[in-house]
Amino acid sequence: MAETVRIPPGAHAILAELAESLHIPQTEVLAIALEEYRKTLFFQQLHASHAARTAKEQAEDEEETAAWDATLMDGLEAE
Repeated sequence: MAETVRIPPGAHAILAELAESLHIPQTEVLAIALEEYRKTLFFQQLHASHAARTAKEQAEDEEETAAWDATLMDGLEAE
């Protein structure tokens, strides 16, 4: 089912230019752009949540990682 979405003339010009240069329909350009924007938002939110972690949580993670790192050689001789 086709839907109509109104976009500003400048955005439409960019859409038409991209579609022409990529040799794909404008609808495909929009689909690609929306998927890329969705990914961008996901990683922005991921980064923000990671940055919001407390120093205590980060220190606990580093301590756990160090404990596991000690098992990497697990009795093997270093070469």
